[in-house]
Amino acid sequence: MDLVNSKFKISEDFIKLIFTSTTGYLKNSEIDKLINLFNIEIQKCYFTKSSEANLLRILNSVFDRSTFLKDCLKYPHHIEILILVSSYSNFLTDVIVRNPSMLYYVFNPSNLEKDITLKSIDDEIKNGITNFKSFNSKTNFLRSFKRQKLFVIGLNDILKNNDLEKTTNQISYLAKGITKHLFNLCYDEILTRKNLEIKDDKFCIAALGKLGGDELNYSSDIDLILFYDENSIHGKSPQFTYQELLTEAAQLFIKTATEVTSEGFIYRVDFRLRPDGKYAPICMSINDYFRYYENRGAEWERQMLIKLSFVAGNEILFSSFENYLSNFVYPKSFLKSPLEQISKMKIEIEKINFEDSNKRLI
Repeated sequence: MDLVNSKFKISEDFIKLIFTSTTGYLKNSEIDKLINLFNIEIQKCYFTKSSEANLLRILNSVFDRSTFLKDCLKYPHHIEILILVSSYSNFLTDVIVRNPSMLYYVFNPSNLEKDITLKSIDDEIKNGITNFKSFNSKTNFLRSFKRQKLFVIGLNDILKNNDLEKTTNQISYLAKGITKHLFNLCYDEILTRKNLEIKDDKFCIAALGKLGGDELNYSSDIDLILFYDENSIHGKSPQFTYQELLTEAAQLFIKTATEVTSEGFIYRVDFRLRPDGKYAPICMSINDYFRYYENRGAEWERQMLIKLSFVAGNEILFSSFENYLSNFVYPKSFLKSPLEQISKMKIEIEKINFEDSNKRLI
């Protein structure tokens, strides 16, 4: 067997798997060529025993391994993808092991070449979610949709098809699209449970932090705030305030987004950047927000709101919120130097981090 020399020597277990899977389907010369192709790709990246373990997990998860390996011989770029995923991402390996058909999806170059935008994500979710009826089936669809799109984004990242900015943009567009549809599902579910119908969206979800700036990474949580127009009354007996309904929707949203299921979880959600943080109601009226920022808005909140962006709900309400706060975020003059304030905040953060690290050592 004439194999390419490699810093990593593939194990007997791997060679045995290839032989047992292809004997009777491929000639000995073709089997040698197949192993050689794997070796060639292994030389191109940092491949370790852990990488080979990932590769074996992937191959063992494939239903028709003989046909799959025969296709790998015919289409060498399949092997390139297998080696890169097993080398550089345990997460993507886990995705494949859980759902091997994902490989055939990304083996099709057109699926990797599709641009991912806010609109494309929104359109795909709209079209896909209509195929399901129950609340649980729709949320499970969102989980699998996230996994599929994150796999495509991650693979394009590994293949260096996209730069860092485009990758973080796409991860953020995915999060915004899923958040929008998941919250709308939760909102409609609460109204259905209460036997209520409210025609117009009177709320808005906005993003802050990395999500707000479209800079989300693979493991980021999502920072959100939730506000509404007016606290109206709905229903006859019993009656509910709009704040009560929206609070229940937000609680269901958090529970559904963070719940770990066989399909994984959707997102870790953080609403603590709202005025007064965890000590305040999870949703407040737009005027409550205005009063807070006018009277007690801190310097760090001014900087935080620079990355404010729309996610779901009423876009006109969001525009009113954004426009009103522009004078707070970008005042014409400062009582104190912004540079001095930033310097003080940096010192305080470093002090807190230093104290926390010392506590962990004790």
